[in-house]
Amino acid sequence: MIGIDTGKKGAVAVIVDGNPIEVYDCPILPGKGSKTVYDVVGIAALIRRIAPDRATVEKIHSMPGEGVTSAFSQGEGYGLWRGILAGMGIPFVEMAPQTWQKIMLRDGTGDTKQRAQVILCQRFPHTRDWVFGPRGGYRDGRADAILIGLAGDA
Repeated sequence: MIGIDTGKKGAVAVIVDGNPIEVYDCPILPGKGSKTVYDVVGIAALIRRIAPDRATVEKIHSMPGEGVTSAFSQGEGYGLWRGILAGMGIPFVEMAPQTWQKIMLRDGTGDTKQRAQVILCQRFPHTRDWVFGPRGGYRDGRADAILIGLAGDA
């Protein structure tokens, strides 16, 4: 089972028997200027290497007031991941952020990013190094992918 946060700063988490065992950043390439683009071949190679039996993909949608470029980029990633999984014959379910957050972050209130940090570090101490960068920066795409995978595996 894998959980996928489809954004360019997203990730893929491998879940085995309810336990996160690996996490990979979304493959991207340099684009024009400071922009990045999805590495479609890299995404396919990653999925082929992991060889999951199924996947849970975060179901995203545009938000009111969101810029056109951002909405297009999010939709592009969402479609790429779904298309690659389907093309490889890997069954997947889609799960809205509100759904996986309700399942995984049911304890407490407030900022979902902070609750995700606390829950992951308490329940799975080995994930701490995965979701915090070398300088202590939080990598929410990795945390989200883990939580999406765990929610889909529940």
